[in-house]
Amino acid sequence: SPADGWLLARNGGSTETILRHTLDGGRIWITQPGGDTGSNGGWETISFTNSSVGWRQQFGDGSNGHFALQRTLNGGTTWSTRSPDPHGSCVFANDVFSSRSVGFAAALWAPATNPTHLWQTRDGGINWSVLTLAPPPALPRTALGLYGEPKFSGPNGVVFVDYPVNNHQAIYF
Repeated sequence: SPADGWLLARNGGSTETILRHTLDGGRIWITQPGGDTGSNGGWETISFTNSSVGWRQQFGDGSNGHFALQRTLNGGTTWSTRSPDPHGSCVFANDVFSSRSVGFAAALWAPATNPTHLWQTRDGGINWSVLTLAPPPALPRTALGLYGEPKFSGPNGVVFVDYPVNNHQAIYF
């Protein structure tokens, strides 16, 4: 909102992250508990479904790097670690949540042998399963899709799927 905002950054050359929260449009920033990517070559993301429920992901690229998905239920005051790597999905996929329980992670690339899918969770990121979507009727049943990142406005969301078919791109939402 215009008043409620977040700043998430790396702490210089360390593996630690910095998290700040403002409730007055940026005049005063409150330090929240940061995280650790485990690697100098890492990054993180943050998103909130409302002023209390939010998600933070830590991505580490180096040999000591790791992946962590964390959730807050109290506006960032405390964070609990959810399931790491969603059972074989790409750990570099940004998880997107529409509520405190329901979330998705796009398979940003899929080998030709894999069906088109998204990963989904219904328990806040603890367990993940494949959500297989059939190609639109205008396309061959065997068409494989390349998923974009889902976007939500409250509980309603959209995801684009690019089906490279017959030397052209068919994009559906």
